[in-house]
Amino acid sequence: MAQQTADGDGDDVVQLGDPADPPSALTDDQLAALGELPDEGFEYFDGNDGSFADFEGTPVVINFFASTCAPCVREMPEFERAFVTYGDRVAFLGLNHRESVAEGRTVAEATQVTYPLASDPDGSLLAAFEGLAMPTTVLVDADGNVKYSRSVVLDEASLNGRIEEHLL
Repeated sequence: MAQQTADGDGDDVVQLGDPADPPSALTDDQLAALGELPDEGFEYFDGNDGSFADFEGTPVVINFFASTCAPCVREMPEFERAFVTYGDRVAFLGLNHRESVAEGRTVAEATQVTYPLASDPDGSLLAAFEGLAMPTTVLVDADGNVKYSRSVVLDEASLNGRIEEHLL
């Protein structure tokens, strides 16, 4: 059973299973164990192919979303505002989880997101980052190291704080 709660640091945490033992955050050891970024490519909504190698040398915010995930839709405008603030120093990538491009575009248009969006049609990219629930946000530094990965809803201030802490 999933439930949504505030975790005291500006995030809404989507908890799965036992609320006394939420699996929303990866430990430092788990982050280190993720190793290199997935080699698997993805397709941008415009039809061009992409991969995480495209971001080499640039920190990146990766956000997994789905049109059927109300918390995902709620946070997307927050990510857009952070993109406007940091987009010249940090890359942003939205990955539409297990949906068609048309469904992802509908959400992007409704939330007025302008950062690059791509597809994760089979969920393999979310699994590679050990995402536990939707939405999941992953922060990767310029050297390709995963510095943050949580299945939480982030508001603009919380996302900005994590970008400052982990990427800049």
